[in-house]
Amino acid sequence: MKNKKIFLFILISIFSISIFSQENTSITCGDGIDNDGDGLIDCEDNDCQILPNDGCLICSDGISFADTVLEYSSGCPLSDPEVESILGVSDYDGVNIGSPSFAFLGEGGFIKLGFTNNNITNSGNADADLRIFEIGSAVEPAKVALRPVNPFTISQLTLNGFSDIDADGFFEIGSIGGSTSSIDLDLIMPGNGVHELNFDAIQLTDILDGNCNGITPGADIDAVCALSFVEVDCEGTINGSAILDQCGECLQPTDPNFNQSCTDCEGTLNGLAMIDQCGECLQPSDPNFTKGLLMVVLL
Repeated sequence: MKNKKIFLFILISIFSISIFSQENTSITCGDGIDNDGDGLIDCEDNDCQILPNDGCLICSDGISFADTVLEYSSGCPLSDPEVESILGVSDYDGVNIGSPSFAFLGEGGFIKLGFTNNNITNSGNADADLRIFEIGSAVEPAKVALRPVNPFTISQLTLNGFSDIDADGFFEIGSIGGSTSSIDLDLIMPGNGVHELNFDAIQLTDILDGNCNGITPGADIDAVCALSFVEVDCEGTINGSAILDQCGECLQPTDPNFNQSCTDCEGTLNGLAMIDQCGECLQPSDPNFTKGLLMVVLL
């Protein structure tokens, strides 16, 4: 009986330890976090480097990939049920049926993708600044629109003849085609210094040139990344220092309200109550805190 109690204690202790998640998916390889605790972040990690479609080879920094789906509308009655699979590092594995590694737009459909920790920028030279990973044997062309983040970028778009046709903040800058397509912002808006043009979102719209036949109609997009980018904080400030505090608020660490707006599991502002290992909401000083675990062990 004593050995059984020891075994139960060890088993429960193992399950109560926080275990690092793996860093081998499109999302975990593009979140700027060392998910598996090996000291390597995103594309520095070999598990990310071996993802299909050479995402980390082409875009060497994982955070440069799109982070969030802002809006999606299929051009067909059939919509992609897993459209978030377009986010993070490219990972198309060659399987179309039952594979969540890309998103389809449908004939004439569109998707808007946001970049939360970086801006797409111009490199100031002839290098490509933006990469779109499109897949499939019959690659459909798509229109590209970008959302500028400041008046200067808007002025340069207007100066070069680009406009916000839909009045939604996105300026159409051209179209792409080919299994992997690149755009050089300096080529279409010349004369700007490095990182002077800044965008925080992209819209891809399938050019209506076919029908809604097939299981993934329209353009199929695996991922989108900025080859030229600048990091931004949660306020959108370039190289800023604002971060999300423990309460989920975007604040400067020096802000008096930093970590001060949380409610604990009892609903008390800045309270100390937390969920213990037994799933109970208690104060850490409560004599019953995690005691349910010991009762299980002693059974």
